[in-house]
Amino acid sequence: MKTDRLRSLVVLLAGMIAACGTVQRVRDALPGGDAASGLAGPIAELARLPYASMYVRVGSRFHALMLLGHVAVDGTQTWYGMDGLALQLKNDHVIYTRGLPTDIFESHAAGMPMDGNLDCGDGVSVTALEWLYYTRLRDQQSDVAEVTESVRCVRETIVTLGYSGPALRIEERVALLPDRRRQVRTRWLVEGTGQLLRLEYGDHPWYPEIGLYLIKPVAPR
Repeated sequence: MKTDRLRSLVVLLAGMIAACGTVQRVRDALPGGDAASGLAGPIAELARLPYASMYVRVGSRFHALMLLGHVAVDGTQTWYGMDGLALQLKNDHVIYTRGLPTDIFESHAAGMPMDGNLDCGDGVSVTALEWLYYTRLRDQQSDVAEVTESVRCVRETIVTLGYSGPALRIEERVALLPDRRRQVRTRWLVEGTGQLLRLEYGDHPWYPEIGLYLIKPVAPR
């Protein structure tokens, strides 16, 4: 899909949302739950578009809508928004952004999974990483070892714009060595397919406090 076509669709999405309430209401609604009921009409319209889409927030001041533009052979997803906004996801990690208040640029290597699967309850389990090596390319280049200090998975029912049903909520506390400060990252996946529904990065000096809320999840491969 051409970039100008993507931008036209983002304008359409923004117009539909803006016509139905304030940015604050949109922010409250997109994570799901009862707050979404007041936006049932525009939510239905957004979900009917034949493209994966998501709402992005950084802190409390930056908000944007993005559409999926491309999925590479290695699974890297490239998303586009208005005014040159771009974002890449790989293995449920944000590896590149352009146009956020604080941008991310990373080159990821293969990680090491934990011994055994992570138990989510009721016989459901998932794989999780014990560590991941990558290189931060923003500002001064530096090598990082992301080490999972603790991880917890629970099953819950989730309501989003494009999905309602069982999901897995995985919360990880990671050390980003050599920096000694920790970060909490939480993701919600569709149970059974592993499709990303939400991703939230907690506070850390290296990263924006970013939240991704999928309006329409990316189709499983």
